[in-house]
Amino acid sequence: MRTIYILIFAFLVFGFSIVEKYPTECKKWGGVYLSSNSYLQKQLSDSVCVSDKRVCVYEGTLNKIVIKTGKEKRIFNPGEIFAYSDGENIYRYFQTSETMSPYGYFKIEDTSGLIIYSQKHFSYRHSSTGYYYSESINGLIKILNIKNLETDFANLTFVAEVKSLVESLKNKSTKKAMVSIREINAIFKKHNR
Repeated sequence: MRTIYILIFAFLVFGFSIVEKYPTECKKWGGVYLSSNSYLQKQLSDSVCVSDKRVCVYEGTLNKIVIKTGKEKRIFNPGEIFAYSDGENIYRYFQTSETMSPYGYFKIEDTSGLIIYSQKHFSYRHSSTGYYYSESINGLIKILNIKNLETDFANLTFVAEVKSLVESLKNKSTKKAMVSIREINAIFKKHNR
């Protein structure tokens, strides 16, 4: 009888530790979107349950996307995929043949009007964040500035309101800049229905 109690106790202890160690539900999925259609339909390919540094999706050297699962790595060259998810954010790839145009992976920040992106820029002494936009998910990615907005949109009221917003945000923190990104899309939706 005592042996049965010991076996039941051991099963309960080890059984619960197994359940805690291997959760049945994944909270963060990472992977790649092969096309804009798979992105719009939220269909990840080569997806993994992102848990820690052993299982992750990240941008490696030379804009190569790496899906790491333990010791195994799957690598995607630039242009082979439309976008990737690291489990928290989605990054779209873009490159043109034009000189001085943006290229690489851009973090999708807002899709409620214009598609607005950000991209980190690193130099020897400091880093900064650039903001970009496209008119559609497949559109050209352009620097988010007044000149480009004036070129792309005939609605002068929209451009004037964005210009006023930008002026009020000069020398503000990145957190406040992100609030303004959402405000730009609110202005866009108000004037471009």
